Amino acid sequence: MNRIKNIKLLFCLSLINLIRFPALFRVKSLLLKSIGIKVGKNVKVAGKVYLTSSNIIIGDNVWLGDDIRIYCTDSGSVELGSNIDIGPNVTICTGTHEIGNANRRAGKGYTEGIIIEDGCWIGIGSLILNGSHIGKGSIISARSTIKGNIDVNTLVKREKPTKVKIREVN
Repeated sequence: MNRIKNIKLLFCLSLINLIRFPALFRVKSLLLKSIGIKVGKNVKVAGKVYLTSSNIIIGDNVWLGDDIRIYCTDSGSVELGSNIDIGPNVTICTGTHEIGNANRRAGKGYTEGIIIEDGCWIGIGSLILNGSHIGKGSIISARSTIKGNIDVNTLVKREKPTKVKIREVN
């Protein structure tokens, strides 16, 4: 049964990614619904989308820019509120790993859900990581990486990368 669900997911995503005409937003929404994604009214998928699961809720009046990637599993959901704009090349990922020892740094894998509340704007190229909760009306600027909780009506700017020395973790 799971194999049939995966085939249907891939087939519908292929159709969605072939449709390039803005007038067909409704068709894309119907295809998303057909694979089990809860989709609100007036959802606009502007370009290609890549999904690994149907464990996704999309509210009303949501704009998904081109090349959106949502990596989630049945145990790690993604909830997008209403009136959200997500720019192109945004990645949302519910999975991660514990830090392993020096022989293999990526230890045991696990997932945590992600919530993006109503009215948010996620800028181009941003990365939203597992366990993140972005409060209502917040703005995530272009190329930002989010891990954790963002308060309501917060502007998050991209910070400069920082080098951190890795120490042994037991």
